[in-house]
Order: sequence, then structure tokens, then C-alpha cells
Amino acid sequence: MGKMRQDVVDYADGLLPELDETMLAPETISRRAYRRQELHEVWHVLTAEERALVAQADLALIAAADMVAVYWRTDDIKRNREKYQPPKEAWWWWLHEIAEGAFPAELLPKAARP
Repeated sequence: MGKMRQDVVDYADGLLPELDETMLAPETISRRAYRRQELHEVWHVLTAEERALVAQADLALIAAADMVAVYWRTDDIKRNREKYQPPKEAWWWWLHEIAEGAFPAELLPKAARP
């Protein structure tokens, strides 16, 4: 395994191999939305290996949507979502809707679609 970008490692940390429950704290788990946004912006320079790790972490985050939704409704993430109105394609801002089953499934990563 080659050297991974630190931001990829940071995003996956606490999500893989499974959700670390100590991350379920205000302003801790919701930081994953900001990290995922940063990775989205540099996606074009990630290696296939890094993209695969991000994809695995994405699935773990989506699988934990029920547990993390409360933070997406109340943390800074809520204020920033309302302020910046990220598109639904940026699914990581919308985990509360994913948890509720209200999010358009076709906008989820293919592997996470029902």
C-alpha cells in the first residue's frame, strides 16, 4: 500500500473498519462532512487506492446515518448547510435526510443505493 494523503486517512479514521462510537459526540462526527467536502474538491488528484478507501468510508458513514443524523440536525453543519445550500449531489451534507429515507437514492454512491 502506497503512502496515502493525510486528508484521506483522516476521513477514514474512526469510520473504518467500523464506526468508532467515541466519535459520536458534538462537533466530532459531523467534521466528517467537512473532510468529505475537501476530498470532493481534490478528487481528481486522488489515486485509485485513495478513492477506494474514501468509498469504503463513505459506505460506513452512510450505514451510520441513523446514529449520526442528530448531529447533522444540530451541529455547525446545520448552520452551514442552511447558509451555503450545498447541492444534493454532495450527499455528505444530508445524512439526516438519508437516515429519514427522504434523500433521493439515485444521488447516493452506487454501492450505497438500496
